[in-house]
Amino acid sequence: MKKWLFVAVSSALVAACGSKPAPNPDTVVPEPPRMQGVAVLSSGNHGNRLEFVDPRTGTITTTLPLPATEKPLATQYSPSKANEVFSPDWRYAAARAGNGIQLYALDDAEKRYVPTRRITPPPEAGVIESFRFGGSGSKLWFTTGISNPVYSVDCLAPNSAPVQEAAALDHTWGLMWDAQGRLVTESVLTTIAPDGKSWMYSVADESGTIVDATLSVGSGNEYYLVAPPDGDTLLFGARSKPAGPALIRVVRDQAAGTIRVTAIADSPQPVTSTVVSPDQTEAVFATVDGPWFISSTAPGGTPRQIVVQGLPEDGTGTYHRVLGWA
Repeated sequence: MKKWLFVAVSSALVAACGSKPAPNPDTVVPEPPRMQGVAVLSSGNHGNRLEFVDPRTGTITTTLPLPATEKPLATQYSPSKANEVFSPDWRYAAARAGNGIQLYALDDAEKRYVPTRRITPPPEAGVIESFRFGGSGSKLWFTTGISNPVYSVDCLAPNSAPVQEAAALDHTWGLMWDAQGRLVTESVLTTIAPDGKSWMYSVADESGTIVDATLSVGSGNEYYLVAPPDGDTLLFGARSKPAGPALIRVVRDQAAGTIRVTAIADSPQPVTSTVVSPDQTEAVFATVDGPWFISSTAPGGTPRQIVVQGLPEDGTGTYHRVLGWA
């Protein structure tokens, strides 16, 4: 009898130690949505939504709806002017709302952005002119003008009020951050013209590191910095320009005060925006008529068209804006 009881108790203990209790549904943490690939914002009859596309297959891997907003987030006539911004990790969004800004946070369980709070500038600040996520990514920064103070709001603190971060910016390039994530309040503007046709305008922080730049090639062909500079090498992408060079590499000679401009890849159609992969080896061009093209960032890259499956075509009230490459 004692032997049988010992065996029974031992078996029960082994079974108890070897089994896992059933998970409590209230404590299960939902899996965050997969946010990899090219991020594109769509606005139309379906509302607003952020989608991530695998640029090699053209497959939409993730769709994250946004609530209805007062203005369409992607429009036909101003593809490069944002009515909204996203944090670097895509977990927060902000959109214009009257004289304020509506904040949104990504809900992992519902796989959508939900409104959290509305930011109103201090009475003495005036109308918000530009806003952007920066620093740690959970802070939204805004300013009401070039000569006006800069404010920030912590998205993780529900009741936090805007905090003044700087008296004013000494440049007209808006909100920028250096490599350490610090707001650039003082900068040096440099203009280089290697010939009578090409101009590079760059903004450097106090250490001399370029934090933003634009390139003008020919008449009306403008390019913007699409990747962090690699020393004196900068990568520029096309924006709202005719078919032709869509990606340009610029090498700066600081001592001589010159630049060397090299076309990397051409687009067969007019380009609205260019995004570069995190490792800077590939670029995707979005075009006026809708198709995307992918190309190597090495010299002599040959773009190939991407057929994005399930993405509505531009027109008939539906428009897109390519935002970045996660």
